[in-house]
Amino acid sequence: ADDDDDGKKTLDEFVTGGDPTVNDGPLPKMLGVETDGGSDEFLTLTLTRDPQSFGVIPIEGRVSGDLLIYSGGTATNADITVLIDDANTFKFRDNTPMGPGVSRFGRFKPLQP
Repeated sequence: ADDDDDGKKTLDEFVTGGDPTVNDGPLPKMLGVETDGGSDEFLTLTLTRDPQSFGVIPIEGRVSGDLLIYSGGTATNADITVLIDDANTFKFRDNTPMGPGVSRFGRFKPLQP
């Protein structure tokens, strides 16, 4: 649900410390690009979260090459590497290198407790 019509689901607002009754606009930009120490570049996403949601609402990092099929999870696996998972931040990296002709998309998915 998005009772305040700001484009963010109530669960998303709880995780990020927003107010689901106030239309406070979209989430801040959270995309980045990092290397793995070599020449490959990888998409990263960083979510600043409300410490009260840590341990209550698990967050999945999800990646896709086509915006139709997403994969990932709450922990490092073949698709993503979780870089930070603490009370204030959830940050993950896509494990598919970016490059010419390679489309990569990422998103966060808070999970219902």
